[in-house]
Amino acid sequence: VINHGVGIELLEEFKREIVDFFKLPLEEKKKLWQQPDNHEGFGQLFVVSEDQKLDWSDMFYITTLPSSLRRTQLFELLPPNLGSLSLSLSLVL
Repeated sequence: VINHGVGIELLEEFKREIVDFFKLPLEEKKKLWQQPDNHEGFGQLFVVSEDQKLDWSDMFYITTLPSSLRRTQLFELLPPNLGSLSLSLSLVL
C-alpha cells in the first residue's frame, strides 16, 4: 500500500506488535475473547453453528473510530504497546 500518509516506521512497529499478539498463549488471548453479543475481540467471526465446518483462522477485531464506539475495556486488556499503537494509527488514518 502506498500514499496512505502513514509512516513506514509506525506500520512496521504495528505489524511486529500484531505478530507478537498472535503468538501469545491462548490463555492470554482469551482475556480478549469475543462476547456472544459483540463481534469485537479475539476469536472467529464466522462461526454460526457448532456443526459448521470451517477453514479456521483466528482474528482480532476492534473499533478505533469513532471514539464513541470504542470499547475501552478491550484496549485496556491489550499489551500496552499494541494498544497505544492502535490508537496512534487510527488518528493518522
